[in-house]
Amino acid sequence: MKILTYGSALVAAIAAVPALASGDGGGCGFWLTDCPLPTYPLYLNENDTRGNLLMLLADQQRHPLPFTLPADPLNERDKALFSLMRLPQPDEVEDPALREQLGKRLAAYDPSLPPLLEHYAGRDSLYGHAISNSLSSVSAFLDALEQSEVPAPERTPLLRSRLLILGQQESPAPASGMSSAALEWQGYLQAARHFYEGRFEEARAGFAALQQARAPWVAESATYMVMRTEINLAMKEAKDEYGDQDVARSDKEALRRAMAQGQAYLAAYPQGRYASSTKGLFRRIQWMAGDLGALRDAYDEAMATRQPLPALEALVNEIDLTLLSGDAYRQQAVYQDSAQPALLFVNALRGLRPAYERPRDWQDAQLDDAIAQLQKTGNTEQATYLKAYALLLDKQFEQVLALPSPGQEDATLAFSHQMLRIWAWQGMKAFDRAEQALVTSPLNQAQQAFVENVLADHWVRTGNTAAIFQPGSPITQLRIRAAVLKQEAEPALLRQQASQGPSAAERQIALHTLLVRDLIASDAATFLQDLALIPADHKEATPPADAPWEPVPNGDVRLSAFQWRGEGTPQGYHCRDLAQTLGTLVQRPDDGHALNCLGEYLRSRKPHIDLWQGSEMIWGLAQDERPTSPSRLALYQAVMANPKAEPEDKSYALYRAIQCYAPSGYNSCDSQEIPKRTRQAWFNTLKQRYGNSVWARSLKYYW
Repeated sequence: MKILTYGSALVAAIAAVPALASGDGGGCGFWLTDCPLPTYPLYLNENDTRGNLLMLLADQQRHPLPFTLPADPLNERDKALFSLMRLPQPDEVEDPALREQLGKRLAAYDPSLPPLLEHYAGRDSLYGHAISNSLSSVSAFLDALEQSEVPAPERTPLLRSRLLILGQQESPAPASGMSSAALEWQGYLQAARHFYEGRFEEARAGFAALQQARAPWVAESATYMVMRTEINLAMKEAKDEYGDQDVARSDKEALRRAMAQGQAYLAAYPQGRYASSTKGLFRRIQWMAGDLGALRDAYDEAMATRQPLPALEALVNEIDLTLLSGDAYRQQAVYQDSAQPALLFVNALRGLRPAYERPRDWQDAQLDDAIAQLQKTGNTEQATYLKAYALLLDKQFEQVLALPSPGQEDATLAFSHQMLRIWAWQGMKAFDRAEQALVTSPLNQAQQAFVENVLADHWVRTGNTAAIFQPGSPITQLRIRAAVLKQEAEPALLRQQASQGPSAAERQIALHTLLVRDLIASDAATFLQDLALIPADHKEATPPADAPWEPVPNGDVRLSAFQWRGEGTPQGYHCRDLAQTLGTLVQRPDDGHALNCLGEYLRSRKPHIDLWQGSEMIWGLAQDERPTSPSRLALYQAVMANPKAEPEDKSYALYRAIQCYAPSGYNSCDSQEIPKRTRQAWFNTLKQRYGNSVWARSLKYYW
């Protein structure tokens, strides 16, 4: 690895993290499958608590973490560098082939059954207590029915009833003269209909009557469904003053019955088909009942159980929603019990976040207690990490280095501690030691990207930005290189990368940024020279024909922004194309008409440097104070101040300058704050001195 021949990251970076990563709540509140969770690949107080907890549990269970990283780092920046993907669980995704397979099976009973599937709106339409009214549930019902003693002719009406429930259609009256075996299944379906329609009292009675049914599937499913029904009954009247559900007002007696029912189910069916779900519902009951101690113990057992990564992610999300996250609206504090080591560790990381007028939220005594408890439970390396982290934040760099490093068994903890030591060495300006430490660190792909990011931040802060773009530079992630080009690069470096960048994407980013910088500098001659760097065969990316709403790659650096033939200019004020307009300004920099036309170009094309696109979760790289777009108002002011400008051009400049503040009263042309009395003077001048112009006649107000 070549990282360490180039320098090291600054300890200042740890105090200059992006605001996006300032705590819990980044990304989607419920961490949906299509919304990754922003997380740096090491244990940081700035990380969302879910990210820290998932990294901890995934390392313990030897799961590779699903960070979103571009497949081709040199060319792609559509994926965030440091975000964890939410992997769907099997029951969250409906196999498109399942509907077809189910239709074929149903057709064997009666050709009129498959069309009933058309009323089913899909898995995404299910929520709350109706989440199980799905195709997979119908398929399981069919499997069980085919293994039952129900005579074949009676299975068709039972299947019809189940499909009508699936499609939320009304069912006809139950057929008369059914066998005793079929009546049990019919009774189950009637109770299921009550359940999905929210008539829980009737559902409970129906399921309860079938717990001793002769059909094993009916008996087991009914026993389980009594528990689910009791949970829903507990929430039936649990409303706050605004009509929203409030678990604090749940029916505790119904919850007690639900817990007892679940225990009865597990006693009767310890390896039953609903055993895992029942244990999950126990946790929901404990949460609704406010029994946080029992909930913690249940999570302790669940976290110790090896499970697939999607299930582990779902568990982490559940822990956060039910236990770790306090409800500020209801003035509930976050859970801070010290009995469970994993939860204590991530809570302590959260306690290291800055608080109002304090360097960190937790007091020293609270942090010391957490460290002592982790040591007591055998989690010495986690305790040492917390101690080192607190010392680093207090800038006690030598004491950080005096602490022992962890082994490599916990890869994330080892990398995290190594980064603390590196930042400590940097704080002591011992950069060579920091580099030597980094070179011995085994890195996964996400950690490698983080090291690149910190290294780039170091070079920028130490005035060595050009090193990022030298041949053989270890910084290969386009997201990082693009952020540096947009925010920090000087014209010479931009020009170099526009011609010599390692990918077409980087060359385009550099050239777009360079051309905007030329415009900001009002350097028309240089702009025209740099404009020639646009490749003759350049073609802008376009969205797919069948999805025109989709964003296109590099849409923030479109070179077509510099192609303008005067379109958009109002009738009565003719402008030549951009190259001719700027050519005039090279010859006559104070030409009023050319200045106004350049303003028309800026108004029409809005060329600017987008510092936000693709910069999510980039570490450090504090944005500089340079403007990111040319000033349109400055052009109008130059014309207004030029005594030699033609009346037509002066009146147009006044008209456009006044409209910079329309309609809100805020300047949309640059960052100047022009006093209202000055804008009124512009308006009066336009009306009094150029009252016969079309621009004066068309303007009735100033803002």
